[in-house]
Amino acid sequence: MERIDIATAIRRMLTDSQSRQQIAAAMDWSNSDVSRVLAGSQGVPLDKLDTLITAIGYVPVESHYLTAVQTLCVVGSQCECALQGRGACGLKS
Repeated sequence: MERIDIATAIRRMLTDSQSRQQIAAAMDWSNSDVSRVLAGSQGVPLDKLDTLITAIGYVPVESHYLTAVQTLCVVGSQCECALQGRGACGLKS
């Protein structure tokens, strides 16, 4: 899976016509506001940042949460080795 930064994700969504309309409505932006954001001449106010992130379908999470999820995906929540105190059988050292 491709890893992209939030600015790239926003730019991609704003260049898709259907997504652009939905995001503009959520942000209460006109077409010219969207164009200015894409051009870099208008920013996103901090009090609207959560609205924008939600509108593009993202959910901010802290990296330690993702690390925990990644570990559970490798080990498994039902790891018999770990449950019996023999270490996690899914982890490779």
